Amino acid sequence: MVDTRCVDDENALHLQLLADMAMLYEPILSSIEYEIEQARHDRDWGRVRDLQQEAQMYENLKAADIDAEIARHQAALAACG
Repeated sequence: MVDTRCVDDENALHLQLLADMAMLYEPILSSIEYEIEQARHDRDWGRVRDLQQEAQMYENLKAADIDAEIARHQAALAACG
Protein backbone atom coordinates (compact mmCIF):
# COMPACT_ATOMS: atom_id res chain seq x y z
CA MET A 1 0.00 0.00 0.00
CA VAL A 2 1.25 3.47 -0.90
CA ASP A 3 1.92 5.79 2.01
CA THR A 4 0.24 8.96 0.75
CA ARG A 5 1.83 11.08 3.48
CA CYS A 6 5.26 9.88 2.35
CA VAL A 7 4.41 10.67 -1.28
CA ASP A 8 3.12 14.14 -0.39
CA ASP A 9 6.21 14.92 1.69
CA GLU A 10 8.51 13.63 -1.04
CA ASN A 11 6.74 15.63 -3.74
CA ALA A 12 7.04 18.78 -1.64
CA LEU A 13 10.75 18.14 -1.06
CA HIS A 14 11.28 17.48 -4.76
CA LEU A 15 9.65 20.76 -5.75
CA GLN A 16 11.69 22.64 -3.14
CA LEU A 17 14.95 21.11 -4.35
CA LEU A 18 14.13 22.01 -7.95
CA ALA A 19 13.31 25.57 -6.88
CA ASP A 20 16.61 25.74 -4.99
CA MET A 21 18.46 24.67 -8.13
CA ALA A 22 16.72 27.39 -10.13
CA MET A 23 17.71 29.96 -7.50
CA LEU A 24 21.30 28.74 -7.77
CA TYR A 25 21.69 28.58 -11.54
CA GLU A 26 19.41 31.28 -12.95
CA PRO A 27 21.32 34.29 -11.55
CA ILE A 28 24.59 32.84 -12.84
CA LEU A 29 23.16 32.18 -16.29
CA SER A 30 21.50 35.60 -16.43
CA SER A 31 24.76 37.26 -15.51
CA ILE A 32 26.64 35.37 -18.19
CA GLU A 33 23.98 36.28 -20.77
CA TYR A 34 24.35 39.94 -19.82
CA GLU A 35 28.12 39.65 -20.24
CA ILE A 36 27.62 38.00 -23.64
CA GLU A 37 25.46 40.91 -24.77
CA GLN A 38 28.09 43.38 -23.56
CA ALA A 39 30.84 41.46 -25.38
CA ARG A 40 28.74 41.43 -28.57
CA HIS A 41 28.20 45.16 -28.24
CA ASP A 42 31.96 45.59 -27.86
CA ARG A 43 32.52 43.20 -30.78
CA ASP A 44 34.77 41.10 -28.57
CA TRP A 45 34.11 37.80 -30.35
CA GLY A 46 36.69 35.83 -28.38
CA ARG A 47 35.00 36.87 -25.15
CA VAL A 48 31.60 35.97 -26.62
CA ARG A 49 32.87 32.49 -27.45
CA ASP A 50 34.40 32.03 -23.99
CA LEU A 51 31.22 33.19 -22.26
CA GLN A 52 29.07 30.93 -24.43
CA GLN A 53 31.25 28.00 -23.40
CA GLU A 54 30.90 29.02 -19.75
CA ALA A 55 27.13 29.28 -20.11
CA GLN A 56 27.03 25.83 -21.71
CA MET A 57 29.05 24.42 -18.81
CA TYR A 58 26.53 25.82 -16.30
CA GLU A 59 23.61 24.55 -18.40
CA ASN A 60 25.20 21.09 -18.36
CA LEU A 61 25.73 21.26 -14.59
CA LYS A 62 22.12 22.35 -14.09
CA ALA A 63 20.83 19.53 -16.29
CA ALA A 64 22.97 16.97 -14.42
CA ASP A 65 21.70 18.26 -11.07
CA ILE A 66 18.10 18.05 -12.27
CA ASP A 67 18.63 14.53 -13.61
CA ALA A 68 20.16 13.45 -10.30
CA GLU A 69 17.25 14.98 -8.38
CA ILE A 70 14.71 13.23 -10.60
CA ALA A 71 16.47 9.90 -10.00
CA ARG A 72 16.56 10.56 -6.25
CA HIS A 73 12.88 11.53 -6.30
CA GLN A 74 11.84 8.42 -8.19
CA ALA A 75 13.75 6.20 -5.77
CA ALA A 76 12.21 7.97 -2.80
CA LEU A 77 8.71 7.57 -4.26
CA ALA A 78 9.35 3.87 -4.81
CA ALA A 79 10.36 3.60 -1.15
CA CYS A 80 7.02 5.13 -0.15
CA GLY A 81 5.35 1.91 -1.22
